Amino acid sequence: MSAIRRIIGPAVVEWQEDEPLRWTVSEDIGKGTRAERVTFAYDLTPLMQGYGHDFLLALKEFWVERRLQIRLSSIDSEVRQVKGVLQACQARFAQICLERKSAPPVFDRIDSDLLMGLRAIQGSVPKCNLAGFRRFYKQHRHNGDLFQADLHPSDFPTDDQTRVSDGFGAIAKVRKSILASALSRATLVHILNVTEAAYEAGDLSLGLFAYSRLVLSRVARRESFRTLRLKDLLIDKSDGITTYYLSISIPKAGTAERPVATVRLHPDVGRLLDRQRAAVVKRLSGLIDEKNATQRKNGLYAIGDLPMFPTCGNRMMTTSRDKLGICHPAVLRNQYVEPLKRLTGAKMNHTALRHTMGTQLAIAGCAASTIAAVLLHATDRTAAVYVDLIFSGAIDELSDALEPAFLEHFPVIKEFASTYDEIDPAKRVISSSVCRSRRETTGECGRRQICLYAPIACYECARFKPCYDADHTLNLELVTEEIASARSGGLPRQADLKRYMHIANRIRVVINICELKREAIAAEREAAVRSL
Repeated sequence: MSAIRRIIGPAVVEWQEDEPLRWTVSEDIGKGTRAERVTFAYDLTPLMQGYGHDFLLALKEFWVERRLQIRLSSIDSEVRQVKGVLQACQARFAQICLERKSAPPVFDRIDSDLLMGLRAIQGSVPKCNLAGFRRFYKQHRHNGDLFQADLHPSDFPTDDQTRVSDGFGAIAKVRKSILASALSRATLVHILNVTEAAYEAGDLSLGLFAYSRLVLSRVARRESFRTLRLKDLLIDKSDGITTYYLSISIPKAGTAERPVATVRLHPDVGRLLDRQRAAVVKRLSGLIDEKNATQRKNGLYAIGDLPMFPTCGNRMMTTSRDKLGICHPAVLRNQYVEPLKRLTGAKMNHTALRHTMGTQLAIAGCAASTIAAVLLHATDRTAAVYVDLIFSGAIDELSDALEPAFLEHFPVIKEFASTYDEIDPAKRVISSSVCRSRRETTGECGRRQICLYAPIACYECARFKPCYDADHTLNLELVTEEIASARSGGLPRQADLKRYMHIANRIRVVINICELKREAIAAEREAAVRSL
């Protein structure tokens, strides 16, 4: 029999004419001369005992065409999860029919009878497969070749029964996740204090320190940080001012290529990442030569292709070396996330931070498009979950628990001011630069009038309303000067050093929150302009 070959977007699909349920998909990953050939192999023949040939062919055709929408690695994950569930159901029905001495059923599509069998064995099916199978249905429920027409998401069992209902159960799960994992402003400052002290004492590596600062300054998925490359850090020195930018990929975009967002970094974080970049170059530049040598061509890979947060340690697995040291997700968790959790005693959880900020933005009245822009979601659809949480009617039940929890646990500021507001002079917080050449309004006092310790003491005061559009770096520079002075004072000034370092981290937290507030306002303005 002859081989059949199809071109689907950038991929090549091949199979033998007499074995249509076995196929391979090959594709060049990368661009230009740096492209590398990868191949995924699939086999649905083990499912032929329990499922019709036309159904299996429809599954194959669906996954072949799916390459026009998502990446090969995502398709491979989906195939493994769906196939795993179908095999488990097939084995279950075969066992029952063997005991009853009857012929096993053959399913022409995924229907209610099949799902009843799945519900009976759901405890023995991996949780990720159950979740993937349900997600597969929700995304493609209208495909009549694959699914019975009258199925509902609640027919698909999951590992967590609070997710069975698309109504209050899902909202309760989001609320539980948020309230259990949210970080308070005090906790954030604690994390900054502990990591800074550990780094200065030599107990924390530069890579972990830089990772912790980046995670707390940007709300993005862990996968976005894992795939950062040295070339993604951009430095603009025009007009004598150094500005740092970071190009962050957006996973779960539902497209073949991940979109990229370029975000501005605070100089503190930018300078730290620049130092991390230099350290990675010093340690791993030899991998570039190794990679280029295996390609038998010169100059295919450059220093900028090295990961910003590579695998730690002197020993590196072959797969990591082949990827220039980029971490596997499990390695990133074990070498970056978990050590920081143990050091700080806090749940530095990317998902919890994103969920909490998304819900806070929804409470503040931001649209789904705004939330998606701030949290770097690929589409408005995912961000709409936060808006639904507020407007689905559950807010009446949640308000007593949710909003106080935010005020107590999440690093939000209840009220912001603006430099354009008319603020009572007695309450206006004025900040000056170190050289006294700049003066700027940085906030409003919630008391009757500002105290003698403003503006530095304001960042520890619950009544402080910061101007989200002000340059709070003015006060950070003042405190940095005091830190330098205290350090030079030796042992007698250690108490002052500790206090000023704590205040500096308080200011950094406020700066991060104000940056997110500015991003939300900018996103709203862009949306308004596009709607004109």
